[in-house]
Amino acid sequence: MIWACICDLGLHSARGEGSGAGMPGFGGMREPGVGFRTAQRRERRGHYRGEVIVLAVVLFLNAAFNVVVWPRFYKRVATDPRARDADGKATTFLKVHAVLIAIALVLALVSVLVGIAALTGAL
Repeated sequence: MIWACICDLGLHSARGEGSGAGMPGFGGMREPGVGFRTAQRRERRGHYRGEVIVLAVVLFLNAAFNVVVWPRFYKRVATDPRARDADGKATTFLKVHAVLIAIALVLALVSVLVGIAALTGAL
């Protein structure tokens, strides 16, 4: 009874092997000797490739923005009268902004590294 159901669904080939070829939703014909899970993974890889490229582009744009904007902002903060006290020492204003800008630049570096990893398939 079970074999009859399998035959009706087309889950076997003429040699009696389970191939799943020709079934709707199973990726159509596959290469001989390639398992079902391998075929699914190959389909998914091709499907998500465009999305990964978009992700990488967004990460690179984020990194470029951070590298262009934040160093210029630091120059303005450093020349601001609130950046130094009367003795010329750095105030909390300057220190906080320096830390925030450093974090933004580290995130830019991380964005570049993750973007490269996405493009090379390491993700």
